[in-house]
Amino acid sequence: MDTKDNGLDIMADLVRELSVLNTNLSRRTDAAASVKSGSLIAGHTLSRGKDTDVYLRHVNTLKMITDSLKEFGIHLGNNGYSYIIDAVLLIAEKNTLDIVLNKDVYPVLAYRYKTSSPAVIEHNIRNAIKTAYSDNENKPGINKMTCFRKRPTNKEFLIYLAELVWNRASESYCTIAS
Repeated sequence: MDTKDNGLDIMADLVRELSVLNTNLSRRTDAAASVKSGSLIAGHTLSRGKDTDVYLRHVNTLKMITDSLKEFGIHLGNNGYSYIIDAVLLIAEKNTLDIVLNKDVYPVLAYRYKTSSPAVIEHNIRNAIKTAYSDNENKPGINKMTCFRKRPTNKEFLIYLAELVWNRASESYCTIAS
Protein backbone atom coordinates (compact mmCIF):
# COMPACT_ATOMS: atom_id res chain seq x y z
CA MET A 1 0.00 0.00 0.00
CA ASP A 2 2.84 2.39 0.82
CA THR A 3 4.50 2.00 -2.59
CA LYS A 4 1.17 2.68 -4.35
CA ASP A 5 0.53 5.83 -2.27
CA ASN A 6 4.15 6.91 -2.74
CA GLY A 7 3.84 6.36 -6.50
CA LEU A 8 0.67 8.46 -6.60
CA ASP A 9 2.34 11.25 -4.60
CA ILE A 10 5.32 11.25 -6.94
CA MET A 11 2.99 11.26 -9.93
CA ALA A 12 0.95 14.16 -8.54
CA ASP A 13 4.12 16.21 -7.90
CA LEU A 14 5.39 15.48 -11.39
CA VAL A 15 2.10 16.36 -13.05
CA ARG A 16 2.08 19.70 -11.18
CA GLU A 17 5.66 20.47 -12.19
CA LEU A 18 5.12 19.47 -15.80
CA SER A 19 1.95 21.53 -15.94
CA VAL A 20 3.97 24.58 -14.89
CA LEU A 21 6.57 23.66 -17.53
CA ASN A 22 3.94 23.51 -20.26
CA THR A 23 2.44 26.82 -19.13
CA ASN A 24 5.84 28.51 -19.26
CA LEU A 25 6.70 26.98 -22.62
CA SER A 26 3.40 28.04 -24.18
CA ARG A 27 4.03 31.61 -23.10
CA ARG A 28 7.57 31.72 -24.47
CA THR A 29 7.80 29.76 -27.69
CA ASP A 30 5.80 28.85 -30.72
CA ALA A 31 7.24 25.34 -30.46
CA ALA A 32 5.23 24.76 -27.31
CA ALA A 33 2.06 25.54 -29.25
CA SER A 34 2.58 22.24 -31.03
CA VAL A 35 2.16 20.33 -27.79
CA LYS A 36 -1.05 18.38 -28.10
CA SER A 37 -3.60 18.78 -25.37
CA GLY A 38 -3.27 15.96 -22.88
CA SER A 39 0.48 15.64 -23.24
CA LEU A 40 2.64 16.68 -20.35
CA ILE A 41 5.86 17.25 -22.25
CA ALA A 42 6.13 17.81 -25.96
CA GLY A 43 6.37 14.46 -27.64
CA HIS A 44 5.59 12.47 -24.51
CA THR A 45 1.99 11.58 -23.88
CA LEU A 46 1.60 9.68 -20.68
CA SER A 47 -1.35 7.34 -20.65
CA ARG A 48 -2.15 4.85 -17.97
CA GLY A 49 -3.33 2.17 -20.33
CA LYS A 50 -3.18 -1.46 -19.31
CA ASP A 51 0.36 -1.54 -17.96
CA THR A 52 0.38 0.65 -14.84
CA ASP A 53 3.88 -0.51 -13.90
CA VAL A 54 5.40 0.85 -17.14
CA TYR A 55 3.44 4.07 -16.67
CA LEU A 56 4.70 4.52 -13.10
CA ARG A 57 8.28 3.80 -14.21
CA HIS A 58 7.98 6.49 -16.87
CA VAL A 59 6.59 8.96 -14.34
CA ASN A 60 9.36 8.09 -11.86
CA THR A 61 11.99 8.51 -14.58
CA LEU A 62 10.64 11.96 -15.46
CA LYS A 63 10.61 12.86 -11.77
CA MET A 64 14.23 11.72 -11.38
CA ILE A 65 15.30 13.80 -14.37
CA THR A 66 13.56 16.94 -13.12
CA ASP A 67 14.97 16.44 -9.61
CA SER A 68 18.46 15.99 -11.05
CA LEU A 69 18.12 19.16 -13.11
CA LYS A 70 17.20 21.07 -9.94
CA GLU A 71 20.26 19.64 -8.19
CA PHE A 72 22.47 20.85 -11.06
CA GLY A 73 20.91 24.31 -10.95
CA ILE A 74 19.04 24.07 -14.25
CA HIS A 75 15.66 25.64 -13.69
CA LEU A 76 12.32 25.58 -15.42
CA GLY A 77 12.92 29.06 -16.82
CA ASN A 78 15.87 27.92 -18.92
CA ASN A 79 15.03 27.48 -22.61
CA GLY A 80 16.95 24.19 -22.68
CA TYR A 81 15.12 22.65 -19.70
CA SER A 82 12.54 20.64 -21.63
CA TYR A 83 15.06 19.84 -24.37
CA ILE A 84 17.39 18.29 -21.77
CA ILE A 85 14.55 16.19 -20.36
CA ASP A 86 13.64 14.88 -23.81
CA ALA A 87 17.30 14.34 -24.74
CA VAL A 88 17.89 12.19 -21.65
CA LEU A 89 14.75 10.19 -22.43
CA LEU A 90 15.97 9.66 -26.00
CA ILE A 91 19.35 8.48 -24.72
CA ALA A 92 17.55 6.11 -22.37
CA GLU A 93 15.43 4.78 -25.26
CA LYS A 94 18.58 4.16 -27.31
CA ASN A 95 19.84 2.08 -24.37
CA THR A 96 23.43 2.98 -25.24
CA LEU A 97 25.84 5.75 -24.40
CA ASP A 98 27.38 5.55 -27.87
CA ILE A 99 25.35 8.32 -29.44
CA VAL A 100 25.99 11.22 -31.78
CA LEU A 101 23.91 14.15 -30.62
CA ASN A 102 23.91 15.80 -34.05
CA LYS A 103 22.44 12.68 -35.66
CA ASP A 104 20.54 10.85 -32.89
CA VAL A 105 19.13 13.54 -30.62
CA TYR A 106 19.02 17.12 -31.97
CA PRO A 107 17.17 16.35 -35.23
CA VAL A 108 14.54 14.31 -33.36
CA LEU A 109 13.98 17.11 -30.85
CA ALA A 110 13.88 19.75 -33.60
CA TYR A 111 11.18 17.76 -35.39
CA ARG A 112 9.29 17.13 -32.14
CA TYR A 113 9.33 20.80 -31.13
CA LYS A 114 8.80 22.01 -34.72
CA THR A 115 11.99 24.07 -34.54
CA SER A 116 13.59 25.28 -37.75
CA SER A 117 17.03 23.88 -36.99
CA PRO A 118 18.65 21.31 -34.68
CA ALA A 119 21.21 24.03 -33.93
CA VAL A 120 18.54 25.86 -31.92
CA ILE A 121 18.09 22.79 -29.70
CA GLU A 122 21.87 22.42 -29.28
CA HIS A 123 22.26 26.11 -28.45
CA ASN A 124 19.50 26.12 -25.81
CA ILE A 125 20.87 23.01 -24.10
CA ARG A 126 24.39 24.48 -24.13
CA ASN A 127 23.09 27.78 -22.75
CA ALA A 128 21.23 26.06 -19.89
CA ILE A 129 24.38 24.13 -18.92
CA LYS A 130 26.54 27.26 -19.23
CA THR A 131 24.17 29.28 -17.04
CA ALA A 132 24.04 26.60 -14.34
CA TYR A 133 27.82 26.24 -14.39
CA SER A 134 28.47 29.98 -14.17
CA ASP A 135 25.90 30.27 -11.35
CA ASN A 136 27.89 27.63 -9.49
CA GLU A 137 31.12 29.62 -10.02
CA ASN A 138 29.48 32.82 -8.75
CA LYS A 139 27.68 31.16 -5.84
CA PRO A 140 29.65 28.05 -4.87
CA GLY A 141 27.80 25.21 -3.20
CA ILE A 142 24.36 25.89 -4.64
CA ASN A 143 24.39 23.07 -7.18
CA LYS A 144 26.15 19.86 -8.16
CA MET A 145 28.07 21.31 -11.11
CA THR A 146 31.19 20.96 -8.96
CA CYS A 147 31.47 17.33 -10.13
CA PHE A 148 32.80 18.73 -13.41
CA ARG A 149 36.30 20.27 -13.42
CA LYS A 150 35.35 22.58 -16.28
CA ARG A 151 32.09 23.43 -17.98
CA PRO A 152 30.81 20.19 -19.51
CA THR A 153 29.93 19.81 -23.14
CA ASN A 154 26.34 18.97 -24.02
CA LYS A 155 27.26 15.33 -24.59
CA GLU A 156 29.23 15.04 -21.33
CA PHE A 157 26.35 16.54 -19.35
CA LEU A 158 23.57 14.55 -21.05
CA ILE A 159 25.48 11.26 -20.70
CA TYR A 160 26.30 12.01 -17.07
CA LEU A 161 22.67 12.87 -16.37
CA ALA A 162 21.43 9.73 -18.15
CA GLU A 163 23.83 7.55 -16.13
CA LEU A 164 22.77 9.29 -12.93
CA VAL A 165 19.10 8.68 -13.67
CA TRP A 166 19.76 5.05 -14.66
CA ASN A 167 21.64 4.46 -11.39
CA ARG A 168 18.89 6.07 -9.32
CA ALA A 169 16.24 4.14 -11.22
CA SER A 170 17.98 0.81 -10.69
CA GLU A 171 18.36 1.58 -6.98
CA SER A 172 14.70 2.50 -6.59
CA TYR A 173 13.49 -0.51 -8.58
CA CYS A 174 15.64 -2.80 -6.44
CA THR A 175 14.21 -1.38 -3.20
CA ILE A 176 10.63 -1.67 -4.50
CA ALA A 177 11.19 -5.28 -5.60
CA SER A 178 12.65 -6.37 -2.27
